[in-house]
Amino acid sequence: RIIYTQQTPYQNLVLTKNQDDLRLYINRIIQFSSLDEYRYHESLASIPLTAAPYKKNVLILGGGEGLLAREVLKYSAVERITIVDLDGEVFRLGIENPQLAELNAHALTHPKVRTVTDDALNFLKNTNQRFDVILADLPDPSSESIARMYSTTFYKLVRSRLSRYGVFTTQATSPYHTRRAFWSIVETLKVSGFTDVQAFHTYVPSFGEWGFVLAAEWKVEPTDFEPTVPLKYLEPRTVEQAFYFAKDMSNPGGLEPNYLDQPVLLDYFLEDWARWRKEKEGN
Repeated sequence: RIIYTQQTPYQNLVLTKNQDDLRLYINRIIQFSSLDEYRYHESLASIPLTAAPYKKNVLILGGGEGLLAREVLKYSAVERITIVDLDGEVFRLGIENPQLAELNAHALTHPKVRTVTDDALNFLKNTNQRFDVILADLPDPSSESIARMYSTTFYKLVRSRLSRYGVFTTQATSPYHTRRAFWSIVETLKVSGFTDVQAFHTYVPSFGEWGFVLAAEWKVEPTDFEPTVPLKYLEPRTVEQAFYFAKDMSNPGGLEPNYLDQPVLLDYFLEDWARWRKEKEGN
């Protein structure tokens, strides 16, 4: 049942509700289901936050609906959270819609949280702040404009905005459905100057197998995971397994990094999805 719909200057937003299942769709693509979103958001937030030695100042790129901020706010050491989203209507939805505001635990109006309506690349270019943790919850690289958010130019900017022992983590599409795109993102982070780049994944029933990449300029030990906040999904064994990739999701090799003027990631992403859909239809 559709409970909200809006065409913003940037995208089409739709909220649906079926009993306990609240879902957000952007341009007809599911963004989350309230039944399992915690698996995704705990993975993107708690794995880097637990590994990071400092976490006073956190930057979230994307995530305007407030669910990732909800997870970050669990950490008392976090003093400031800046959320940058291109579409201010997503912020408004996350604040004013009662079902979504309840799901994000009213994170967007928390005194530690500042919301900024801006393009992520533009924000990184213009800010002088340094952040202890930067989390990218951006859309999949399904267009040239979004693929630039996964380029060496973008990641070099991210690196320049991290504090000395800062940690960056990005969502990175599915290592199963878009395998080459996922590992191209890993290669892109490696050539962007990060000395430690580690891929991990988790299973989200609404999405399938989903991938993330952690990067820093120091040796991070994310599998030394001891939860210090209440979590519904992550535990030490889960995190240890997250960094292991089965043969059908491992790096196939020979993949190119993604550059601003040569967005190979877009080709990988679109070709991977087309191949998977064709195989699915063939079965």
